[in-house]
Amino acid sequence: MKRGTPDHPKTRAVARDLGVPLPYAVGLLEMLWHFASEYAPQGDIGRYSDQEIADGVEYPGDAIELLRVLSKRRWLDRHPIHRFLIHDWHDHADEGVRKKLARRGLEFLTRLDKSATCRDESATCRAPEAHLHTPMPVPLPEPLPEPEPLPEPVPAVSTTARHVETKAVTPPEPRKPELFDLFWGLFVLAGVALNDRDKERALRLWLDYERPEQEEIVQWVVAEMKATWTDTKHTPRPHSALESQGWNRRAAQRIIPTPKQRGHNRGDELVETLRRRAQDRATSKERRNA
Repeated sequence: MKRGTPDHPKTRAVARDLGVPLPYAVGLLEMLWHFASEYAPQGDIGRYSDQEIADGVEYPGDAIELLRVLSKRRWLDRHPIHRFLIHDWHDHADEGVRKKLARRGLEFLTRLDKSATCRDESATCRAPEAHLHTPMPVPLPEPLPEPEPLPEPVPAVSTTARHVETKAVTPPEPRKPELFDLFWGLFVLAGVALNDRDKERALRLWLDYERPEQEEIVQWVVAEMKATWTDTKHTPRPHSALESQGWNRRAAQRIIPTPKQRGHNRGDELVETLRRRAQDRATSKERRNA
């Protein structure tokens, strides 16, 4: 938390408006920044509903009233596109958030589009520069002169038609998520309840890493399933595992071991099952092409 936040008049105003003690208001702000660090690192916390934000900061009261007070006391800024932005998020965010944005090539929205935030809670929030310029009348073009008559056709020297062969341009194939099927399949075979949104979020995070680190992640997941993720209750969702970056805290080998190097345990069986499925698909494809 930024120095001076607990004693700031805006923090005391939040506590007064919500009818809670000052330490509780300080905790709400800290929880708000932790929630944004994980799920809205650019500061666009308005992507979530009021109730989702209230649940994220563990506020048991009225979610709409919470967002109204935070906006009124300028801990949140209203925005015409993102709904709410964390006020001065580029100042409050920690170093971990800055590294995450740098790795994804993103910027803080609070720094890029500060002019679009609404200062007044009762004002209609509009996009910036939407009302600054009055369109000027466009002059009509002058009429074009009459076209000149076409010249007489010149007889061809040779009557043999020349066929020009054109080659169709093949568009480049989209980037394939290397090892993602293996990574995703480990959680599927572990019995974790997953849906399409889980897969989309995991794939978006997966593409941030190159092949060597992807191998390290897969090896780390296998190791965790051997040690701590012994059942579905203790196994996280794929995107949560990627967001934790647990492989950075554990010295894991980058090369996936062969079946001869592995024992009979839960993580090894999952990897071996995926290898067999991939081999069966390759064999079926060869038979169809034969």
